[in-house]
Amino acid sequence: MKPYNAYANDVVSGKVVACELVKLACQRHLDDVKLLPKSRFKFSEELADYYINFAHSLKLSKGKSAGNYITLEPWQQFMVASIFGWLEYRDEQWVRRFRKVYIEIPRKNGKSTIAAVIALATFIADQEGGPEVYCAATSRKQASIVFDEVKSMVRQNEHLSEFIEVLSKSVAFSDKTSGVITTLASNSDRLSGLNTHCAIIDELHEHPNRGIVDIVTTSTSARSQPLIFEITTAGRRMDRICYEHHKYSTDVLRGIITDDNWFSLIYTIDKDDDWKDEAIWLKANPNLNVSGAKSLEYMRSEFTEASISNSKAHAFQQLDLNIWVFGADGWIADAEWVNCQQNIDWDKVKELPCWAGLDLAQSKDFSALAFIFFDAANKRFYFKSIQWAASDNIRQMADKYDPNIMQWANDGYIRVTDGNIMDTDLIEAEILKELKSLPNFQSLAYDRMFAHQLILHLEKEGIRCQHYAQNVHNMAAPTASVEADIKNGAIIHEADPVFRWMLSNAQIKRVNDMPKIIRNSAKFKIDAVIALIMAYGQYMTDAATIAAPKVSIYESRGIIKI
Repeated sequence: MKPYNAYANDVVSGKVVACELVKLACQRHLDDVKLLPKSRFKFSEELADYYINFAHSLKLSKGKSAGNYITLEPWQQFMVASIFGWLEYRDEQWVRRFRKVYIEIPRKNGKSTIAAVIALATFIADQEGGPEVYCAATSRKQASIVFDEVKSMVRQNEHLSEFIEVLSKSVAFSDKTSGVITTLASNSDRLSGLNTHCAIIDELHEHPNRGIVDIVTTSTSARSQPLIFEITTAGRRMDRICYEHHKYSTDVLRGIITDDNWFSLIYTIDKDDDWKDEAIWLKANPNLNVSGAKSLEYMRSEFTEASISNSKAHAFQQLDLNIWVFGADGWIADAEWVNCQQNIDWDKVKELPCWAGLDLAQSKDFSALAFIFFDAANKRFYFKSIQWAASDNIRQMADKYDPNIMQWANDGYIRVTDGNIMDTDLIEAEILKELKSLPNFQSLAYDRMFAHQLILHLEKEGIRCQHYAQNVHNMAAPTASVEADIKNGAIIHEADPVFRWMLSNAQIKRVNDMPKIIRNSAKFKIDAVIALIMAYGQYMTDAATIAAPKVSIYESRGIIKI
């Protein structure tokens, strides 16, 4: 059995330690093989072997193994075989099936080397007329990492050096025929007029927008079997294209989306794994303890630092275990929030004392209502939020803030009001209905912006409303309490992708040594987070009032004891 097929079988059977997403990628391959020859695809072992052997003809350029021939590990053979071995019958010819490849893997697992192999393979072995291959990144310096690997591989190969010329800014055929490998950066002045055959997009998580990805993808339209090869570690931002492609890849692997031209491999640990357990580190690091790659000693050293520093822990999780650590640069790490997630019996919870916070918007923003229910017996809170947006602005908000907003609205996580201005009458009716259904509702904290009429109407209905100014003095204490309770697992919630996204956008700064929640850009919406902090603040105010002993003015001044 070929090594790549053996790897797929061993992963699925459990013989090779792997995460769920890698198992799904391998299972997809095995399932597709079983469908042959009844499908429009075919798998060519001959082609798979050809490209693997091509990789083995190249030499490494860095580290202890510099100058040695590349030996692809089984997982790498599986990747190369999948990319180049799978074919699709299209336009009366057999061409490469997978046109978009997304590889997500921790650092020091040979990303640059395999990316350089893919660049050279598509340039030479594809036998494409005038191939344009671009090593693309956010900067010329980052793009040069893969490009320099390509140049070194050519220089160390006598056969390739005979017909390929290495220049300072490009690799080209010596006979001056068309075709080039070069760098491409998002700040480049040569992003037009491309005729891309292959684009290597390095460290996708660092790309602030989808610009260069869309440009090179569009520029492949004239090619019969183009390849967009994205390789990255996990990121920290839900609002960037890397997370979009990560989510798309997981949906394809889980069968939620059908895309026969999209291939992905995501090496990470599983949701229920303890990231501190070194026994599961191999799931994320298939090259662990491979000669010239990442060692267990290195991992242990990095973990030691991660054990005593939150920032180091976030870096270790992201870069060495390929975990998305939303909010790691800011207030709450995503893992901490997810750890608080449980199924909740709301019929029981709604009987508990409840406080709410309201942050209203007028047009192109979210309105948010946050609820906290205090369980005194167990000293914990149950939390949920409601978000509203105007229907005419949903698509614009998706383009501006996050592409998932459309889906969140369709799934009911965002309640949609008609028109291009927030329908406060509808929101008022829904808020009143929600609050009236709570037998032990205490009070609603609100900000005066856009809320005057709504609050008057709620008060007429007997709802206790308290103005809560969103200044540092009022927000500092509840901000610290919310943070502490999340870290301690004392805020229980059900899955809500909108609130999770907003929480990932929340940043923290200190004003006069007091914490203040901020957003670094108008794109980083945090409305529901602010509403939660206001609800907490009102709870703390009410609790302090209730707990305070009733003392006369005379007693407080030491005049008389009542």
